[in-house]
Amino acid sequence: MPTDRHEDLASLLKALRGTNTTTVQINAGGVGVWLCTTALAIVCALAIVGAFLSREEASRRDAEIRELRAEVKALNDYLAAIYMQAPHLRPKADE
Repeated sequence: MPTDRHEDLASLLKALRGTNTTTVQINAGGVGVWLCTTALAIVCALAIVGAFLSREEASRRDAEIRELRAEVKALNDYLAAIYMQAPHLRPKADE
């Protein structure tokens, strides 16, 4: 009978001391991983499309600004020609 008690104490002591082994389990799989991967692919595709569209819009806006500046220059040249022919039409400068 004392042997059983010693064995119980030995197993209890061993359980309290613990062991030097650790088990780590990583369960990465299934629907969650596929959802995250799909969302990442969609976000990356949208970023690429957005960058392309933004660049196209910027170049269109720059072309429009160039056209407006050319029109303003032509109108200023036209106005300068009018003032050369009829200087009395030039507005008086505010003092």
